Amino acid sequence: MAVNLSALQALKLAQLKSIAAKCGINSSGTKFILASRILSEIAVTSVPEAAKTASATAATAARSIAARPTGRKIYGRSGKAVRVLSIDMGIRNLAYCIFDIPPSSPPRKEHANPPAIPLLIAWKRVAISPRPSTPPPESTKETFEPHAYASLAYLLLMQTLLPYVPTLVLIERQRHRSAGSSAVQEWTMRVNMFEGMLYAVLRTLQAEGRWNGLVRGVMPGKVGAFWVGGLGKGTAKTAKWRNKTAKIDLLGGWLEAGGDGVLTVVTEEARQTAGAFLDRWKGKGKRRKVEPQPIVKAETDAVTNSGMEERLSKLDDLADCLLQGLAWVRWEENRLKILFGGVTALGETAI
Repeated sequence: MAVNLSALQALKLAQLKSIAAKCGINSSGTKFILASRILSEIAVTSVPEAAKTASATAATAARSIAARPTGRKIYGRSGKAVRVLSIDMGIRNLAYCIFDIPPSSPPRKEHANPPAIPLLIAWKRVAISPRPSTPPPESTKETFEPHAYASLAYLLLMQTLLPYVPTLVLIERQRHRSAGSSAVQEWTMRVNMFEGMLYAVLRTLQAEGRWNGLVRGVMPGKVGAFWVGGLGKGTAKTAKWRNKTAKIDLLGGWLEAGGDGVLTVVTEEARQTAGAFLDRWKGKGKRRKVEPQPIVKAETDAVTNSGMEERLSKLDDLADCLLQGLAWVRWEENRLKILFGGVTALGETAI
């Protein structure tokens, strides 16, 4: 049973919001708007074969997406694994992970394939602009000028991230304000600027034919709501802290259980980070150091390798980048379930 607008409109608004949350779709708007948005976005499944078995309405949208060259690059239905790069933005603390989604056969009518377990290849946290250990002289003072950040964005991608040859790049969308404040924090502006430069470099490389992948922005609120629910009661600050703690605990539990069927750590490089994460999570790793890893090779004075042996004391960035990537995998799986199995595929039935 393929999905259609009538089937979605037969559900209650709360059910539509639940489907949207499970698929990483914006849940705002009236019932008709939300049903239409769900129908439109689940068709953007990145699986060209989806058009063959979807309903007429969904199939039209699916074929439109599948016709684009990059649309065939997400799920490796041609026998190639999909490689995902997930980035949690930051200047002092930028975290990223690389994982593969093993290939699978095309979905059959009204059935989505069993979810593939992502294979974690790399998982790191780097300082794009490390904090100076001592007050620097005026001549070498840390700069946040756009030209310096443009160089850093290019070097980070070309020397550190793109050598992994990712198929899909997920970048955490940045907020514009903190905790509802009317003021815009200076660090927020810096991270927003760096985020935009990453998009610009990736788009340029696409246009020049030097990288053939796809880039998607991910709202962090959707990731948190998907894995640990809402922020709960209390002030914005305390709710945000509980959300961070819950995500760290969730990931720590998975790693402690050897992946728990959610992911598999397959390289020594990733195992070292996972081990350090677990030690710190259990309160044993306060003095454990991450293995030295170059951030980017210095081509200008603005790019340094300082801080390569920093202690693994900040877990939320590492947790966020990995949970972001894993959430995207689950969202895609849920979209496929609805696309091929109808609205009941996620347990929602008309009342």
